[in-house]
Amino acid sequence: MELEEELPSMLAMMLEPPSPRAPVVAELVGCDDRRALVRLADGRIARARSTVALPRDLGGYKAVLVFDGDDPIVIGLLEPETHQAPSVEVCAEGERLVLSAQQEIVLRCGEASITLTRAGKVIIRGAHVVSRSSGMNLLKGAAVEIN
Repeated sequence: MELEEELPSMLAMMLEPPSPRAPVVAELVGCDDRRALVRLADGRIARARSTVALPRDLGGYKAVLVFDGDDPIVIGLLEPETHQAPSVEVCAEGERLVLSAQQEIVLRCGEASITLTRAGKVIIRGAHVVSRSSGMNLLKGAAVEIN
C-alpha cells in the first residue's frame, strides 16, 4: 500500500523537466585553442566554450558560466574590479579603422593627448606639438588665431 500512495508523487517527479543549474561566476585564467580556461569554485581549471569575445589580457576578468551537462560555457564577462579606465588593444589589418563613442574619444600617451568631442572639437595637447607636411600645410577656420 505504501508504494501505491507514493506512486503519484514519483510519477510527477519523473515528468518534471530537470532543473537547470544556476549561472556561476568563475575566474578567467587563460585561453587554450580558442577556448577559455576558467577556475571553477572547486579550484579545478576547465576549458570552456564562449558566446562572447574574450579580451587578450584576461587579468582581473570574471566569467559568467552556464553548463551544458558538465561542460562550462562563458555567456558573459564581468569587468575587472579596478578604478582604472579600461585599456583597449586594437589590431586592424584592413584599410580603415573606425572608433566611435557617444561623448568623446581621447588618445593619450604621457602628457600628450588628442581629444575628439561630440560637439565637433578636436583638441591637441602636448609639451611640443609638431605639424609637418610634404605639401602645403593649411590652417582653415572661420577665424585663425596664432598666439
